[in-house]
Amino acid sequence: GVTRDRLEVETTWWVRARPVAVRVVDTGGLGGDRFAEEIEKQVQIALQEADAVLMVFDGRAGLTPLDEDLIRRLQLSGLQKRIPILGVVNKVDAESHESAIHEFYAAGLDPLVTTSAEHGRGIDDLQTILIDTLKVDLGSLDSAEEEKEEEEVELAEEPSEIEDSALE
Repeated sequence: GVTRDRLEVETTWWVRARPVAVRVVDTGGLGGDRFAEEIEKQVQIALQEADAVLMVFDGRAGLTPLDEDLIRRLQLSGLQKRIPILGVVNKVDAESHESAIHEFYAAGLDPLVTTSAEHGRGIDDLQTILIDTLKVDLGSLDSAEEEKEEEEVELAEEPSEIEDSALE
């Protein structure tokens, strides 16, 4: 289906054996014709609240003109000066498909991570890179404090195409 509202889920990621409370906000992709105005409004709200943006690309489709336009819009908005924007190339189902990432480096997003949401591939790497990029202090909490002192990170996920969340 088409995501036109913000879908939000709160969860705990375990990174380096430490809990990190995370709220993932999935928006519809920008640039399509269907529900464009509603999606744009929801994306803007999510971007205002976000600590980071995951811009999700379709690794099978490659970098499209629509993707390039959306990246340009984000760069012109100055958002990258306020919060990190991470490129996520999804649908990279096997190591042999890793070469798909090369054309995405031209997008100027750093870091850039490959994943396969369907197969769970690269998700741990994505979590670790995101936590490192945000400089979340995982500290040296003892086990009694771990449950009390979870850091909260909010993400706005902005798929570049109109599709369901790639990181479910």
